[in-house]
Amino acid sequence: MRYLCLLMLIFFSICTTLPAQQTAKTSLALDSLQQLIDGAGPDSMRLGAYKAYLLEIHTTDSAATMQYAEKGKALATQMGKAYDALYFDYLKAEFLFVNRYYDQVFPVYRHIRRKLAKTKNDTLLWRTNRMLGHLHQYQNQYDSALWYYNLCHVKEVAETSEEWEEWYSHIAMYMSVVYNRLDNPKKAIELLRTAAVSFEKLGNDAGQIKALKSIAHIHFMRKDYENTIAAFEYLLPVVQWMGNQMEEVDVTSWLGDVYRAKNEFGKAFQFYELAKQLSEEIGDFDQLAFVNNRMGGIYYSQCNYRRATQWTGCL
Repeated sequence: MRYLCLLMLIFFSICTTLPAQQTAKTSLALDSLQQLIDGAGPDSMRLGAYKAYLLEIHTTDSAATMQYAEKGKALATQMGKAYDALYFDYLKAEFLFVNRYYDQVFPVYRHIRRKLAKTKNDTLLWRTNRMLGHLHQYQNQYDSALWYYNLCHVKEVAETSEEWEEWYSHIAMYMSVVYNRLDNPKKAIELLRTAAVSFEKLGNDAGQIKALKSIAHIHFMRKDYENTIAAFEYLLPVVQWMGNQMEEVDVTSWLGDVYRAKNEFGKAFQFYELAKQLSEEIGDFDQLAFVNNRMGGIYYSQCNYRRATQWTGCL
């Protein structure tokens, strides 16, 4: 019981840390986990400590990740916990994926799939299929990516309907990227709209904004400026209602970009001026410099070099 309480305390310390305290608190938590790993406590506690330790470092520390993944897997195998052993393989694979060791990560994910081939509604299998979708997408193997993403349409893996809707919304976002690259923007936008509605229902503001913004970006990249404007004008009151001023600045400056692309410089200036004002109000100096540069670019294109220098000189 003493070891269990210590492990729970470490988890609580990690999960409730303020950003400014994160590094010191994480270091303290890792030290405590290391004591559990090296201690003479029950194997089940040591196994839990290995998992917690890896969850903190598995995407950043290469040498430690591989070492602790192998040690955790060995302990799980020794305890006869085959599923836990696969979980350590999964964490090792996530490190390899994040660091783009794609040639090494494929065999690990395929090993996990083979071991779980006969299982149904398994969360680890679901995650593995999702990651294989990512891998194939990043290597421009789009049909294979869609195949793995479609394997993720298993509602039973989630504990609640809300959790499933959150998971599926992210899968829809991933699939939209693939369909857009397959030159099927209609399907991509359909998936993004579905995701945006789900994120709104779940109260996931960041997800909703990202989905709606992605719709606008698809139109913009295809030089469909009217639909781009419509998409951003739809998004603008959404972010204003959320009170997200940084996104309001971004959407406003994007509207300036679209009108600039249409050579409607008067309207472009209106939105850039609004974005400039908002940037100054919230102290977003990076965005302010970006907007000044855009305005200078318009003057430069009109051969008004004095005004162009004035605005770009604000960088």
